[in-house]
Amino acid sequence: MVAWAQRWLGVADFEKCDQADDNVLIHCDCTSNANVIAAQVEAGSSTTTGATGTVNFSSDGMDCSAGGSVAFDNFIGYESLVYEGQIVLRVETKYVAQYDDQAGVVTGSEGVDNQVNSYIWSARDSANNNQGRAYASTAEIINAKLHDLDTAIGPDFTSAGKGSFCDVCFWWNTSEWGILVDRAPIIDAQPRQTLGDSDQFYKLIFGAAYLGTNNPFQGKIKSIVVTRNAPRLKKPQSLKSLLIFGDSFAANSFTDYVGRRRDSTLQNNLLRHLAKRGLTTRIINGGHSGFTVCDTGSSDLSTVWDADLATDPHVVLFIAGNNDYIQNSSNFATYAEDPTTGTLQRYKDFITAAAAKDSVRKVIIAYPGSPIGRSDFLPYWPAQRDTVKGWIDTLPAWADANITTKPSGFVGIFDLHGALGGDKEANRNYQLALDNIGNASTAGAPSTDFHPSGFGHAVLATAVVDKLLSV
Repeated sequence: MVAWAQRWLGVADFEKCDQADDNVLIHCDCTSNANVIAAQVEAGSSTTTGATGTVNFSSDGMDCSAGGSVAFDNFIGYESLVYEGQIVLRVETKYVAQYDDQAGVVTGSEGVDNQVNSYIWSARDSANNNQGRAYASTAEIINAKLHDLDTAIGPDFTSAGKGSFCDVCFWWNTSEWGILVDRAPIIDAQPRQTLGDSDQFYKLIFGAAYLGTNNPFQGKIKSIVVTRNAPRLKKPQSLKSLLIFGDSFAANSFTDYVGRRRDSTLQNNLLRHLAKRGLTTRIINGGHSGFTVCDTGSSDLSTVWDADLATDPHVVLFIAGNNDYIQNSSNFATYAEDPTTGTLQRYKDFITAAAAKDSVRKVIIAYPGSPIGRSDFLPYWPAQRDTVKGWIDTLPAWADANITTKPSGFVGIFDLHGALGGDKEANRNYQLALDNIGNASTAGAPSTDFHPSGFGHAVLATAVVDKLLSV
């Protein structure tokens, strides 16, 4: 296996940490009131009577929606949280994810139309003054702040790529703070606004706002972990990296240009899947929208790959060919099939350029995707797409025979087309299928966006990680 990943440390995982760790201040299984009482006692909380108000417990966690909560006050080590810490709750995803009702933007996210703010946690100091808080707002975004004087910041995220429960981590240190969902950021690290006083986390209330019974969280909370250390990366001596290079399929792996995929990009989903294995990596954006593998005289990938390879990646995932095969048949013959600057030859030229880099251990060429639903492409595919796939199929053997500076198997193939579900109709892994369905405020309409949706990027991440770990 190529040692391309580095270990991620410090995101609290309920199953992997316990109260015996000095850094763990609260470790609570929320499936019964008895478990809550045990956690309160173990944390040294002044409150040791379990839930407040009406809380219904089950194997899925605690339901505070009828007006209840769980509190820890004056617990051991709360003073240290003013400097650094994290609060991680495993919560029902649809109650914190976006409700898909934004006009003109269809995400497919399975959220809940909140009528009131739904509090995940809140804090009070020793004088019973309001402090930090986090809640799912009526706009279905997570509003959060650490101190009462702060301005709340509210990112939203999609349920795409998450299970029925997700881990939401609020972390901070003396200079910045942020929010992770299943170990991937839904917001960039933000400057810490108010350092506060040593008692600003004197009391933590989970499942409701400050009185303990008002504005309760509408979903279930399965577990709670609070630690005095924030997540961080262990920096290895040599930082390993993955370059995702190619056309707009690669570019959309990083940036949600049209507001539909939210946090469910390939980059974030890769980070989530790797984190579950205790790994992470530096992922480099080499996406160029509208570019072709073959030379057409404009927007040619051959003009930009030297700069992207100069980032010294260890593994390259080349996602392209989509703009090559959707050309009309005349242009396909002129450009894609050219023997010296066409698609096949330029794939070979890229492999040769990558092989010249000492850092590159593996090049993985992805099949292009499916334009199913784009009637304007029908005259030119699937025949031209299958031609490009056939060219890609020849590349591993060609590299083994012609690339002498790298070991056998230097080039691999990734079946992006198959991973996304092939050419089936109404495939939600592609954005145009979601656009055709519509949402709560936008009627379905024909779409030209044949890129992967948030669901598609989540599916791809699973397949890509499996491919990488086999390298």
